[in-house]
Amino acid sequence: MTTPAQPKRPKWVWIIVVWYFVSLLVTLVSLYLIYKGAVPLSDDDKSYYKNLGLLDHLVTAIVTVTNGAGALYLFRLRKEALVCFSNALLLSIAWGFWSIFHEHLLRVVPLPSLILGWVIRLLVCRYVSRLIDKGVLLARGAQQVAQADGPASGGSAP
Repeated sequence: MTTPAQPKRPKWVWIIVVWYFVSLLVTLVSLYLIYKGAVPLSDDDKSYYKNLGLLDHLVTAIVTVTNGAGALYLFRLRKEALVCFSNALLLSIAWGFWSIFHEHLLRVVPLPSLILGWVIRLLVCRYVSRLIDKGVLLARGAQQVAQADGPASGGSAP
């Protein structure tokens, strides 16, 4: 009895997953160095980071963890990746606008950088959606059912 072969991951899946995990690592190291005082900051940057509250850190953590979960689901070729990436994008945009108007975010992050980040995330969501439409990404239980219904188990393929 042979086991069904795992589907091959498209190269863009690898690129997106690596990009998200490298970004996660860079973000964590950067925040650590900023709060440790190892990175020289402008007065605007110092003021911005000093005034961040619990909710700011909580939203950052939620977006970061949700993106990480999305990348993990994408690596596992699961359609749940779209929910994670979409929710992280929407929260990031909403919090970004809140921060622009209430916390003077644009003093420390240029608007084109914010927009570029959102556009990249939107393109990732679109790509993941296309993978779902093509049947590359499946729901959690669907992969197990597809494997059980394959020719190796004696079942008939649909």
